[in-house]
Amino acid sequence: MKKGWWGMDINKIKCEQLPSGEIGCWIKVYVPKRWIDFIEEYADYIGMKNPKEKEKYILIELQSSIRDFIFAVLDSMKSTDPQKRDYFVEKYGLHEDIKISSDKIYLPK
Repeated sequence: MKKGWWGMDINKIKCEQLPSGEIGCWIKVYVPKRWIDFIEEYADYIGMKNPKEKEKYILIELQSSIRDFIFAVLDSMKSTDPQKRDYFVEKYGLHEDIKISSDKIYLPK
């Protein structure tokens, strides 16, 4: 069983094609419960009462954090290793994800 750096069996990661054609994978992420509790209460505060709506909101916020990480890493590579940066962008199709104005969301149905 080959495990990735996140401790999951990488052969058992569930991936699915989204309506947009993007392939998305579900991974386990440890998040302190107090963070989830805060996000849920904040969602109530801004008017989200539907549980599905809240779940979508939480997924979007978590996904945004990962996108911010990718953006920051690739942005710093502009000056340290632009060729490797371009390689990563091309290889993994990160053109949209490196735009600071990108608000693209990848969610299942």
